[in-house]
Amino acid sequence: MKIGVDASRLTNKNRTGTENYLYYLLQALSKKDTKHEFVLYFKEEPSREFIREITNGKKNFSYKVLPSLGSWTQVGLALEIFKNTPDILFCSWPTMPGINPFWKMQTVATIHDVTGRFIPTCWTTTFANALIAVSSSTKNSIKHNSKIRSPKIHVIHEGFDTSLFGMIERDKIQGIKVKYGISGDYMFFLGSIGPRKNIENMVKAYNSLDTNIDFVLGGAALPGHEKLMELPAKFIGRVPQEELPYLYAGAKLFAFVSNEEGFGIPILEAMASGTPVLTANVSSTKEVAGSAALLVRPDSVQDIASGMEKIIRDTELAVSLSTQGLARVKDFSWDKAAEKTLMVFEEVYAKK
Repeated sequence: MKIGVDASRLTNKNRTGTENYLYYLLQALSKKDTKHEFVLYFKEEPSREFIREITNGKKNFSYKVLPSLGSWTQVGLALEIFKNTPDILFCSWPTMPGINPFWKMQTVATIHDVTGRFIPTCWTTTFANALIAVSSSTKNSIKHNSKIRSPKIHVIHEGFDTSLFGMIERDKIQGIKVKYGISGDYMFFLGSIGPRKNIENMVKAYNSLDTNIDFVLGGAALPGHEKLMELPAKFIGRVPQEELPYLYAGAKLFAFVSNEEGFGIPILEAMASGTPVLTANVSSTKEVAGSAALLVRPDSVQDIASGMEKIIRDTELAVSLSTQGLARVKDFSWDKAAEKTLMVFEEVYAKK
């Protein structure tokens, strides 16, 4: 079976959640003992080191750099799959070629959420042969916003980088704190700085507390929402991946009370770092956290503040959440995600 993969965004300098999803999934797929052939389609030439990173040097993985020709997806990628048609085209962004050789090729698409660009997502959910939803919450959103039947949608949870998050040299935490100007105790948030992350309510909740700990927020502002960086909290911008384990592990709590999420990998990263998690009782965050986090209403500043205070003041609760979190993350891995994704490919191919 020949599987074509839209890897066009993987060479982005600053990967976000959707790019990291494909990065880690490909790494895990390349470790599987499979005879399937994978062809990765790029917009620009990737470095040899990068290719080795994501393919582990496996010979059943190759890549092609395709010209944009106006629209990379709708022209460059579309022309390639017409000329050299794979058995399956796998797309993990909210879009796929509008015209493709359906009679020759099956399509599988990963949907992270349905809050982004409506038209490409609608096309993808309607015409892909199979959909991978990263959470049951996302699956329910797809069904609510379309007429897609359940058998077409496969829920496959994401994982986290187990080589990065977990055991760390704790004496390095202080050096990272000094780098970011954090002098004492702090609570931490990581994610894009935008409305969906509920930044305003979390900052309001923090500022209503009688405490001298900092609220440290890592992440870049989404275009048009730079004003959020002026809220009364400590914004430190984008954080290099290798420094994140220390910021997680050094925090009194990780606050991730989003209005809506497709999945929520930072919850797993924080739990794997032994940090108590405060998250929202809605969307996929509740699904990912299970009973191993303190759940609060994202629309209630008072509820968020109460949750923050409980974890800060109640040492026994904080230790309990930390212990439960470490157990919870064992249910999630990229190896499991890769195994289930291969099963979807094979099921779709069998129906060709």
